[in-house]
Amino acid sequence: MRELKPDGAMPVYLMYPRFLLELDMNDTAKMVYLLLYDRARLSMQNGWLDEDGRVYVYYTEEHLAEALRRTEATIRTAMNTLEHHGLILRKRQGAGRPNRIYVRIPKDAQTYDRKFDTSQTERKLAPSKNESKNKYFTD
Repeated sequence: MRELKPDGAMPVYLMYPRFLLELDMNDTAKMVYLLLYDRARLSMQNGWLDEDGRVYVYYTEEHLAEALRRTEATIRTAMNTLEHHGLILRKRQGAGRPNRIYVRIPKDAQTYDRKFDTSQTERKLAPSKNESKNKYFTD
C-alpha cells in the first residue's frame, strides 16, 4: 500500500455519477450501471453510434457476472432494475447475438460539458471584485 500524494500516479477508476446516490436500487445494479457507463465512454471514443447517432455498448450478462463476481441471475435482475428505472435500453439483435445496450442518463441529472473549456474555468476560479485575492491568484 502507498499513500495518495498530489504528484503520485492514480489507479484506474470508474466514474460514479452522483445521481446514482439518490436512486433506490441495490448496489449490484449500480455497479452494473458503472460498468456499462464506462464501456459507453469507450464506445463514444471509438465511434460506436447507431443510425440515430446514439452511443451503444455490447456487454453480455456472462461477462458482467464475471467482472462483478456475481451470478448471471443476479446480473439479469440488476439489468431489469436498470431498465425499470430507465437507465438502460436493451435492443435484441437476433438469435445468438448480444443485445445492444443504450446507457441513459436522467434528464434532471447534473451534467458537465465533455469538451473542457478552460476559459470558463478561469472565470469561475478568478476572484470577483468583491472577493479578496489569495496566494493562488496572481495579478
